[in-house]
Amino acid sequence: MAICVAVNDDNSLQATTASPTDCTSYLLVDANEYQLMLQTVDITPLSIAESFGWGFATYISFWWFGFVIKNAKMVIKKI
Repeated sequence: MAICVAVNDDNSLQATTASPTDCTSYLLVDANEYQLMLQTVDITPLSIAESFGWGFATYISFWWFGFVIKNAKMVIKKI
């Protein structure tokens, strides 16, 4: 949990009662929170192409199923 601290005149740190969102000085965080802040999400061109490929293939698949069903209905009506 982050703690808001203020620097005193003698350069010592003193915890304040301010919440981390309202803190105007420094925040102390523990090692786990620091590691979480350093983690990043990498978006690569490969992941973008993969997402686009899945989306496009899904769109084409639904279009194709509709086309097939429409043609099957036309064939059944003609019989």
